[in-house]
Amino acid sequence: MYSKEEKSKLSGTLLGCFYLRPTQPHVQKPGCRPGRSIQNFKTSFIPGDYNAKHTSWGCANSDPRGNYLLRYITNNNIDLISPPTPTRYGTYSASTLDYALTKNPIWPCTADYISELSSDHNPVRFHFPKTSNFEMSPPQLNTTWSIFTNILANPDKFELPTANSTEEIDSQVSSLTNEIVNAHARASKPFYHSKQPYVQGELKELIKERNKARKTW
Repeated sequence: MYSKEEKSKLSGTLLGCFYLRPTQPHVQKPGCRPGRSIQNFKTSFIPGDYNAKHTSWGCANSDPRGNYLLRYITNNNIDLISPPTPTRYGTYSASTLDYALTKNPIWPCTADYISELSSDHNPVRFHFPKTSNFEMSPPQLNTTWSIFTNILANPDKFELPTANSTEEIDSQVSSLTNEIVNAHARASKPFYHSKQPYVQGELKELIKERNKARKTW
């Protein structure tokens, strides 16, 4: 559990899983809301068995849990990713109970299921396609690492850690982080990428002939 102050500082990506028992009274009870964790992170992906029905994700009817969950994800910009067919088959019914809640996903995601007769729930697979859209962009800074190292190695700024409490540890970690960031900024310069003009076909051949003629002349 996190305090209110600690929650506001969380960032990065949250990966987890979630299960809500069918007999649990209501999704609004404490500890039964994955959205409380999702809201504390920049990016989140939480698949699981939510046991919440709603027609919005392929169920034949909606229950109180599903109504609450739909309101919650709508009001908080959370996405629900589910397979196109039901994930649980009962004696006389079929429902989509297994899906994932995501917020600010970094990658596109789709879901399907695996037919598994040993359980009344079909396993769900989530796919994150590998595409060229996620290739690393060219560097924007040119860093001289020897200068970076010399700045951090300055003996005048060296102090042994003397933290005796959580607050002092946080303060010293923050100070060290600032020194590293500032050293990197001082040792770096913008890197400008020159783009060659897009030329092809007959025009490209004419340019070659022109350059060849210049050399001959």
